Amino acid sequence: MIILATLFSFQDIFCQNEQHNRESYLRAEAHSFMKRHKIPGLALILFIDGESYLLQFGYADKKQKKFVTQETLFELGSVSKIFTCILLCNEIIQQNMALHDSINLHIPELQACRRLKQITFAKLCTHTSSLPFNAPDQVRSDRDLIRYIASWRPPRKGFTWQYSNHGIELIRIALEEKTKNNYNELLINTILSPLHMAPIGVMVPENLTGLYATCYDKLGEETCHWDHPFLIGSAALKASSTDMLNFLKAMVGVTDMPDSLRQAIKMTQLPYVSLDSFRHGLGWQISMLGTGDLSEKPFEIIQAQEIAQNDLSQDARILFEKTGTTHGFHAYIGVMPGKKSGIVVLFNRRLHNGWSVSKRFGRKLLKQAMQIPAVLYSPLKLDSSNQVSLTFDF
Repeated sequence: MIILATLFSFQDIFCQNEQHNRESYLRAEAHSFMKRHKIPGLALILFIDGESYLLQFGYADKKQKKFVTQETLFELGSVSKIFTCILLCNEIIQQNMALHDSINLHIPELQACRRLKQITFAKLCTHTSSLPFNAPDQVRSDRDLIRYIASWRPPRKGFTWQYSNHGIELIRIALEEKTKNNYNELLINTILSPLHMAPIGVMVPENLTGLYATCYDKLGEETCHWDHPFLIGSAALKASSTDMLNFLKAMVGVTDMPDSLRQAIKMTQLPYVSLDSFRHGLGWQISMLGTGDLSEKPFEIIQAQEIAQNDLSQDARILFEKTGTTHGFHAYIGVMPGKKSGIVVLFNRRLHNGWSVSKRFGRKLLKQAMQIPAVLYSPLKLDSSNQVSLTFDF
């Protein structure tokens, strides 16, 4: 019995060493990444093998020497699009909307625009609507955007992929029209509160502004927080490391939540479109870890093909991911539900091609962290006094 108890105590040591080894690797990589890109502050959030890792580095504010903490608020940029697609799917699960509804059915000002019949929620979520990346500069409000879309003409024929911010924004406007709630209320009630995330969403309350990280541009100079007048559902969310850990766990399916929300998340992770190097879910890009990188042509027009919605979430090779960029922040989320693992990377400086840099960094950390062995040790041996002895080979 004494020997058995000793074995259990060593099992605890093994678990602690597993976390220590991963943390050592993650910390070394984070310091190297920050030094190479002159990043003031960074947060890493991982969930691997049932273990959570919340690691913070550097400054939330360089001038005030304020360190990044678990509660520091970062901007998520286009990771916001995942939240918007989940909100849409939640309405679809509850049979209030349908994925192949045309956008003009749900925005009254567009109902007379018969040519928009081809623009469905499915196409908006998968960036296959043929809408351009952004609307013209003179479009500065929801009403401006609706007027622009009402006069817009599809520029080409065929089924193609082109990343579009205001395509997702049309979903946000439709959701507000349908539910009669503003976007932040929908976020809080449908996603944030059920997942025990802070009720912040796109609006930082005055009493929490001290937690909002200062952000820096490509030159390393302090810049403004996200202030776009209508790109809200596509880029405006803010969250802390603690919040994103809860979101990460939900995305890999290891947390309790309302059944409709669970189904909505599952729906976003189905593939709907196939391109040369990846598949596209509702908001998510889908590939195998280490492949499917669009680093050279993120906003070009690419030929696409509609595909059957096969459930890939339990395939241990499959990665669902999204990047985000604002004036002075980058974000990356990568989740592998089949391995119950995922990562979020947040930092407060904008980089040249930063969305690609953050994606490569996040993928590298996730892949390597999952491969680090628990403990390198030789087999257990009993000495002459019946005591357990171990030899660690680090």
